[in-house]
Amino acid sequence: SNTSGLPLHSLAEGRSAAFKKNFLVTHFFNPVRYLKLVEVVSSPETDPQTVKNIASFLEDRLGKGVVYAKDTPNFIAN
Repeated sequence: SNTSGLPLHSLAEGRSAAFKKNFLVTHFFNPVRYLKLVEVVSSPETDPQTVKNIASFLEDRLGKGVVYAKDTPNFIAN
């Protein structure tokens, strides 16, 4: 998901353990084309390797700086 207004725990509610293991939220700062940061929000149920893989993709392929945020309203910067 790419959101800052919807809590991760609400989006994952009622989903299977397998789904939750691979689920996290990203929030690209706008305008995406010019701003380099992206928030990554995971839950205790998210596999750490999933977080690592997504962060590597964001940094290495998209050239973004990853900021890890907690599942709180609007995350860090909104």
